Amino acid sequence: MTAEFLPLAASGKILLWAIALAWMGVGCARNAWRCHRLHCILATPVLFLGGAATALVALGWTSFGPQAASYVINGSLGLALLAFLAEPIWGQYRTRRANPL
Repeated sequence: MTAEFLPLAASGKILLWAIALAWMGVGCARNAWRCHRLHCILATPVLFLGGAATALVALGWTSFGPQAASYVINGSLGLALLAFLAEPIWGQYRTRRANPL
């Protein structure tokens, strides 16, 4: 992990990853709200759920084995990167629909 230089227990380092994923989710949520980028709209829930799942692993509330943190972190980051593939298919931006009433 990238936090190896910190003198923390493994659960503390995993908790740092949970905070980092949630922070990326906040950035994507703000960007999705402001400019409606499709990849941010898709990546926001992935990053928030990844942060929550990583926090559960850090707190020991899951029983997925010793590599659970790696699976959750890498899966969350991989799915967030896959959100970029939606833009060539459905367009880069989403527009707000006008209220028909």
